[in-house]
Amino acid sequence: MRLIFRVISLVGILFVLYGTYRSLYLSDSTRVDGGKICVNVAGFSTCPYFQRAKSLAESLPAEKFSALVEGLPREIWNQKKYDLQKRIPGAEQHQTSPMVWLGCAGQNMQFIGGASEFIDYAGQKGWSAGMVSELN
Repeated sequence: MRLIFRVISLVGILFVLYGTYRSLYLSDSTRVDGGKICVNVAGFSTCPYFQRAKSLAESLPAEKFSALVEGLPREIWNQKKYDLQKRIPGAEQHQTSPMVWLGCAGQNMQFIGGASEFIDYAGQKGWSAGMVSELN
């Protein structure tokens, strides 16, 4: 039984490390080459708010946006959330799933908030107006 617990713990740690690696090297600027806006959504995968933010991010036109979505098990999300709070300016007080920010590797990050803030922000910017109205 102890061995099973250790294996599960090790897998969880590796999952967190991989997620941190992906976040550090794949999602730190506002635009990628070609002028696309990077939209990042991270949260626990069974969260209905994460699902709403994920749906919106993935519905944005691929010619203008690069959606980087990371859905994690709830237990791993809690550690990932603390890592993101330290790394993303403005996210320090955000406690819920998901976290949404703009930014691609090596550039500035702009914290948006959770699903509701992302939907409002996308609506204000005129991004995918049909999808925004469906999610409200």
